[in-house]
Amino acid sequence: MSEEKNRLKWYTAVRVDVVDMRPDAGPPMQLPDPDVFMDEAERKRFSEYHSAVQTAIAETPVTKDLTSLFKDDFKELDAFRHLANKVCSLTFDVEDVEGKFFGTIVFELQGKLSGLDETILKEYCRCLCDEVLGDGTAHSPFTRTHGDMSIRIWRDRSHFLLTEKQMERAPWRKPKQKGKGGEAR
Repeated sequence: MSEEKNRLKWYTAVRVDVVDMRPDAGPPMQLPDPDVFMDEAERKRFSEYHSAVQTAIAETPVTKDLTSLFKDDFKELDAFRHLANKVCSLTFDVEDVEGKFFGTIVFELQGKLSGLDETILKEYCRCLCDEVLGDGTAHSPFTRTHGDMSIRIWRDRSHFLLTEKQMERAPWRKPKQKGKGGEAR
């Protein structure tokens, strides 16, 4: 009998820069936290650029399958070979969570992780994020929908890793409201 597959998802902070190539665009903009104070002009610009980033990610997904890299790194080390056997897949992506962009790291696992296994994977992912995003861009398309804009997603200096449960309880998340048809956001 084979073990059940489990999914593990972690979130990490990313920085999103928008370079608008249109002549009247103004200086490049680092997308701020949507909850901070912005005057009306900044809010309008933020909204347009946020939409451009969503469109660019939809048109050209950032998804990177890192399973082979992980397996190569871990199968060579006797102490960690068991982790190489537990991890069926490892992908990196970028996701919009209530107006804020995060890098996501998703594992598909065969069986359960021990506390030590999880600690080892978190440290590996911290290093991996530096390699995947590093000081370069993960995504730099020119969007057709919003004119000539370059969208760049970089590793954020805070570089935290949050689980799905931690993300649900994050202080900036909007509270769930009961409405018609069940819970809504």
